[in-house]
Amino acid sequence: MKITEITLQNFKPFYGEVTINPTTNSGKPILLIRGKNDAGKTSFHSAFRFCLYGPKDTKEKHSLINRTAVCESDGKAGVTISFEHGEEIFTVERMVEFSQVISADDRQANNVYREVRDASGNIVVNKSAGSQEYQMFMNRVLPENVADFFFFDAEELNRFEQSHDEEIREAIETVLGIQEIENAISDLASKKTEYEKEFTRIQSTIKENSERKKKIEGIQKRIDQISGEDGEIKKVKKQIETKRKSLDSVKREISELSDTADKRQRIEEIDEELEKLEDTLSNNKEERNNLQRKAGPIVAQNTATVILEEYDVEGVSGEAEVISSILTGSRSTCLCGEKLTPKHRQHLRERWNRLSSEETRQLSNLQNLCGNLDINVDAALEKYQNIDQGVRRTNIQIKELKEEKDELESKVRDIEEDAEERLTQRRDELKQEIDDFESELADLNKELGEFEKEKQQILKRIKSQGGATEREERFQKLISLAESSRDAMEEIKDELIDQRRKEVEKHASETFLKLTNRPDQYDGLTITDNYELRIKSGGASRTIQEQKPSEGQKQIIAYSFIAGLSRYTTRDAPVVIDTPIGRLDREHKNNLLQHYPEFSEQVMILYQPNELEIEDIEQLSDSMSKHYSIEVRSDVDDASTVEELPELVANPNTSDI
Repeated sequence: MKITEITLQNFKPFYGEVTINPTTNSGKPILLIRGKNDAGKTSFHSAFRFCLYGPKDTKEKHSLINRTAVCESDGKAGVTISFEHGEEIFTVERMVEFSQVISADDRQANNVYREVRDASGNIVVNKSAGSQEYQMFMNRVLPENVADFFFFDAEELNRFEQSHDEEIREAIETVLGIQEIENAISDLASKKTEYEKEFTRIQSTIKENSERKKKIEGIQKRIDQISGEDGEIKKVKKQIETKRKSLDSVKREISELSDTADKRQRIEEIDEELEKLEDTLSNNKEERNNLQRKAGPIVAQNTATVILEEYDVEGVSGEAEVISSILTGSRSTCLCGEKLTPKHRQHLRERWNRLSSEETRQLSNLQNLCGNLDINVDAALEKYQNIDQGVRRTNIQIKELKEEKDELESKVRDIEEDAEERLTQRRDELKQEIDDFESELADLNKELGEFEKEKQQILKRIKSQGGATEREERFQKLISLAESSRDAMEEIKDELIDQRRKEVEKHASETFLKLTNRPDQYDGLTITDNYELRIKSGGASRTIQEQKPSEGQKQIIAYSFIAGLSRYTTRDAPVVIDTPIGRLDREHKNNLLQHYPEFSEQVMILYQPNELEIEDIEQLSDSMSKHYSIEVRSDVDDASTVEELPELVANPNTSDI
């Protein structure tokens, strides 16, 4: 399976139709798809599973409808994927039909359909076909139970730690092609039972055999009650599966108790940051207050500038005194030597009156005062504004840190207050319930085995009795053939399982030692007969829980396991990874980037800008065919699109390339 085109139509934030062609060139399997938070990266990742396997629940069926589109008109929302499978090309289209609403919060899916077409547009699975027909088609391509090994969020890889879980074990066997043999064994066993039932219905010519056949019918009835389609074994297995899921959930909660150490460390870091910020805030406030105390002179300087520039005080210094001496003395001429006439004296008196007025005197004094002020107003104001902005920023930082601290302290309280005792008690209860169900299952299997043994003994006695009719002989041969074929397939399966397990273990172990940042501490990985992952270290083999690796190391272990499966898978499928780096440090990150091209012939990596830096993308460039970016549209509310970047290596921190 190799995807050639994917179209999102009014699917989540992707308004209208958004199409990309994620084809890859030979030797260049990597496709990068960049997306910031809330741009639609996770929605894009979910589109693959939705299209191929349907909505995960009823809620998703409604919520996937684009908010803008549903308010505009009736329409469709969904995903269409075209892919190569062997020599054929198929297109799977899955759509949700919707009616227009006033508020997007009221959107509802009217109908969900899916259709499969071939390259010529001929219908392979029509819209009205039942789920079984579509499932048969997908089982040829990529069964749903193995999809998690190909479409996954790297931050959720810890679920593969529980690979001994029956559901995951079955998925692993499907990936490795073992499940097909298991299915064949099951079919042969069913066929054998069918032949036996037919045999018992044939009227025997020997009275003893007729009675024996009646006894077989009674035994078979009880066998069907135990192991039939709705038999007791299936019901008990379902109970065990449910309890195990609950147990896993409780174990995860218990493991989170250890997270309080990290949270407490962060609280201590916040306290240190707050102390520094409080000191900075105190110093800035003091400096700001000093500038505020200088506000009077600053205002005066502003006023002085206006007065000196805008107001002209009449006269020059000492002019009034000179005029007064001329008028009060016995002079007959002016200072310039011109004769003083009565008209001149009148003019001088008017001039002296103006110069000697209270208004002129005050304005002159004010100008003299302003001339003596020497403050750089612009620099002082700029300094004040900068300090004030710093105070505001520091207050915001302090507020955010205090909110973070409150949230962390609340989480610590929630985790620690009676949590451990309560969760441990619940864990022990679930373990006991699982043990009880497994004991019941063992009893049922034992009873089933006894009935099967008794049935086979009766069948052998009938056969040894002789005197069988031609029809009875025919079914005896068919029973024998089905049994020998099943036994042969069991033997083949056991050999293949052991062979494949060792191959996967070898490659997973080698990959782990390449990816880990501490290859000297580990000897590799082992995979038990029921596919439980264990870590080899110091000559011993421990479970992941016993080893207690870091979260980043757990992610590397899961990646290694998937790499081992991918190497020997009988399924040719793309690998689509969301949040590829997660909690990994730089060394783990570099190791993983080198290994990504080996995962599949088509590896799509959906990343946030802070996950892959420019040097990381350059490291992948030789193996990269295309580089896309999920962008929020500026012309439509709540809408995103996908654009192919013009250059393979582009600055991941630039959104408008």
